[in-house]
Amino acid sequence: MAKNKKKIEEIVETNENVVEEVVSDNVEIVESVENTENEQEESPFVPAPKGTLYGEFDENHRLILKNQVEAFEEGLPAVEIETGYDGTLWEKGYAPEKPAPTHEEQKEKRAGAYAREVDPITAHIQRERDEENPDEEKIAALIKQRAQKVEEIKALYPYPDEE
Repeated sequence: MAKNKKKIEEIVETNENVVEEVVSDNVEIVESVENTENEQEESPFVPAPKGTLYGEFDENHRLILKNQVEAFEEGLPAVEIETGYDGTLWEKGYAPEKPAPTHEEQKEKRAGAYAREVDPITAHIQRERDEENPDEEKIAALIKQRAQKVEEIKALYPYPDEE
């Protein structure tokens, strides 16, 4: 126990020494920067508010980002942007609409939804029918529930030619 306590004390002492070195190094850096700032003449450059973007747009109205200093040097104003459905930054008003899903995409989504939501109900219906004395009322309720689920899935993932 005493051996572990001694090791812990050594680790704590080592960590304290490292922290003191890092703090003293940072103080020297800050003092150096402050002295340099005092010696320089004032720049007309003013940092922009957080979240402001600078850049220019290509011929397709997609944003080509620039850092704030480059934009300032080139005389570029802050830009108004919007994010497209695919995450691309576009000039405000030029982001394309998300294309409608294709028949194949909707078919895949329906198949996944049927597997997750309808197939378990179908399996439950089959188990009920396999019973020695099946409960016909329960089976009818499950069939109705399954039909409702199928209609919900069809409404959620309509085929383009069904709309």
